[in-house]
Amino acid sequence: MNERKIGVVLLALLLAAMVMVPMVSAGDSGTTTAIADKEIQAIFDSASVSETMPSSLSLQTESAYLEQYVSPARKAIDLMKSKKYTSDQITAILKKNGYGWDPSTESCWKGREPTPEEQKMLDKYRGSGYSPFSNSLNGSRQSSYTVTSSREQGATMNLLDENTYFGINDDLTPGDMAISSSGTTFHVVTTHVGKVKPNGQDDWTEAGVIRSVNNLNRQYFTYDNDEGGYQFHGTTSSSASTSYRIYVTNTQESGGYLYHIMIGGSWVRDGHLYYRQTKYNCANEIWADGSNPFSHDSTSSVFQNEYLFKSSGIQYWGNYLATLTYWSPNNPPYESHAMNGNAWRFTTWA
Repeated sequence: MNERKIGVVLLALLLAAMVMVPMVSAGDSGTTTAIADKEIQAIFDSASVSETMPSSLSLQTESAYLEQYVSPARKAIDLMKSKKYTSDQITAILKKNGYGWDPSTESCWKGREPTPEEQKMLDKYRGSGYSPFSNSLNGSRQSSYTVTSSREQGATMNLLDENTYFGINDDLTPGDMAISSSGTTFHVVTTHVGKVKPNGQDDWTEAGVIRSVNNLNRQYFTYDNDEGGYQFHGTTSSSASTSYRIYVTNTQESGGYLYHIMIGGSWVRDGHLYYRQTKYNCANEIWADGSNPFSHDSTSSVFQNEYLFKSSGIQYWGNYLATLTYWSPNNPPYESHAMNGNAWRFTTWA
């Protein structure tokens, strides 16, 4: 083969390689991207529409919609993988558009990670000693328990049936969530979904509102204890009532059963649970350092209009045999509960 033919072959190989490998911006070592891929960009451009649940859905058709739902993040990840993007490139593109993922399990979310200061607070008050199963979900009473030098107390509404329901929808108004450097320093109102695995390890997710001394905003958050940790999804007010949906699908993947979390009717997170049918609780949790007194809430946290997804349709969480409930008041917060329409109204305050 002469030199001219060799040159043509090498040029052809080079051009083929350029087509196969996604383009990245110069000098970024392939970890940040400036990819002009219209097919991928179209997913992000239309994300706000596909993240929002249709207003035409009835209570009876929500589960069918959520069962088949695919988030924009998941669509973009699947498309980029089909185009041979690396995990680093996928991560960078998702982050640029406000998303994140766990490549090992394919869980994904829309939101931001905690700042270093926020993470310190989370580790301090909800570190390795914290579990939603240890003091309430398993039905036992405990007035408080210690995480480092802090005290935690709370009130929970617990569904006892762990073998029937595939998810929950409830409306939460966070209330005052009083915070003080000399009183309650960390405050969470949330809904937990999950239960302990056969090996004894915790397996759960949640969605709610956090407020603390290092960030006085009432922040929407989600958490998964083994996929992606904490994520924040914007702020809310003390009087805003917001719907929270956590739905566990019939889709079983390597990480477990795929679930979707919707806040205010908009998708924010996908993850996995070992069991499809799990335990549920609604909780108001407060922490104070040392012997500091807990702060007083001027307005209450309220959970209401709760319903649970079944194999067909929904079941209101109320004073019915199908939804037997255990109340776990660890005072403070104080709590009251009463039927309001078809479901419980669970009111708590400190």
